[in-house]
Amino acid sequence: MKGIGHLSTSTVRGYTLTEVMIAMAVMAVTIPIVLGLVIAGGESSRQSERTTRAVMTARSVFEELRRASNGSSAILKEADLPWSEVSSENIGESEDWLIFEVDSEGRILGVADEMEYGEGWSGDGSEVTTIAAVRGMATDLEGVQRADGETLTTLQLELRVESPARAQAAHRKQKIYYKTDSGR
Repeated sequence: MKGIGHLSTSTVRGYTLTEVMIAMAVMAVTIPIVLGLVIAGGESSRQSERTTRAVMTARSVFEELRRASNGSSAILKEADLPWSEVSSENIGESEDWLIFEVDSEGRILGVADEMEYGEGWSGDGSEVTTIAAVRGMATDLEGVQRADGETLTTLQLELRVESPARAQAAHRKQKIYYKTDSGR
């Protein structure tokens, strides 16, 4: 006779060693895959954030350059632009980089006057996280004239948004943008 509270051994069923090993093998395969996907998603998110910040910086720089060419910039004068004298005598690619100091939000803080492009930024402000280096090339469009009869000149700009600012050029992550605009 069976006592109260005792179960028959025929009704108690546990997991076999084979079932436990199969479950462990499934876990051993799926956990690394799931963790890899989480890590890849995080890196993709950081890359998207860097790209968005670089686009915002590029827009700010191009707008600041337009303001400078119109004489309404608080940071630059038209004479500060390496390509400010656009004429058929100085057509060609400028090797002079105009380097902007930029914060983590993509706002222009100033111009790095003493910095050469290949160097790391060495200013005092801790808020400078990025540099935006821009150079231009002017080209006369032969046979195309403006309303005033002068030959139309285009300005092609190359902008490199790079961070971290303090690193040498070879060690900075960069996004490169190009823009073409008609000159004066």
